[in-house]
Amino acid sequence: GGMSDEDEEAAVDAALPVSLAQMREWLRLGGDTEDAVLLRLIGSAQDVCEAFTGQYVMVREARWRGHVNGGRTVTLPVRPVVTVDSVTVRRGQDAPVVLGPSQYHVRIEADGRARVRLDVLFGPIEAEIVYRAGLAALPAAVPEGLRHGMIRMVQHLYESRDVPTLSPHPPASVAALWKPWRRVTLGGVG
Repeated sequence: GGMSDEDEEAAVDAALPVSLAQMREWLRLGGDTEDAVLLRLIGSAQDVCEAFTGQYVMVREARWRGHVNGGRTVTLPVRPVVTVDSVTVRRGQDAPVVLGPSQYHVRIEADGRARVRLDVLFGPIEAEIVYRAGLAALPAAVPEGLRHGMIRMVQHLYESRDVPTLSPHPPASVAALWKPWRRVTLGGVG
């Protein structure tokens, strides 16, 4: 047997900062009208929130790939970093090597930014760092100001969904709610 509609909604909601039920209630929509639309809008609102704050809302995997010299430090672009799962390096055409925990050093700053220092392989190497970042592991842990801002952002997107060129910037009322979490680094260089 497959999942019931309620189980399916619970599974979907577990990954969302705002539940479908919360959005239906806020927008005063009946039943399961336009769930696909709401899911897309909640995703869009989360994207706008993350772009505005410079932080992932829900904890999930992120990857950094680039060239670096051994002994150098990489500042991971997404915040707040929860954990670094793996560091893989490759020199030229050599096979990729997964570094052991003693071969790199992770420092997570108070603002959630993480710096990873590679303690091996001097000279230019290609590196991939897999890590997890986000403010909340569970929807209930999403800070209320962020959640309420996302609810209002969904409403804004919902009400203007027929407007072809909607700016991806949050309205002032939403920006005000999100401002305390803003950690944007200009140009992505920390």
